[in-house]
Amino acid sequence: MVLLRECSESSYINSQLFVKWLKKFISHLPGHTTHRFQPLDVAVYKQFQLNYNSAVRNWLRTNPDQRVTQSAVAELLAEAYGRSAALSNATNGFRAS
Repeated sequence: MVLLRECSESSYINSQLFVKWLKKFISHLPGHTTHRFQPLDVAVYKQFQLNYNSAVRNWLRTNPDQRVTQSAVAELLAEAYGRSAALSNATNGFRAS
């Protein structure tokens, strides 16, 4: 899947960018296939959520009295994705279900 690489002038998401992202995202999900993606929900996406929450908690512990900035979110997402989106996680999810 090709990522949408656009930014607003303010560097924040706006309604136009969100609609473009949503259309791009939806166009890559074929209809009536939810049951086929369920192993990924369990093995990859849930793990991604857990890893992201853990990364945020660790960041907050090491950066007391600070807010998580946009650049920190990007780093935390990359960290969580790297730990979650392993081929072995996806394979195990499909094998288990």
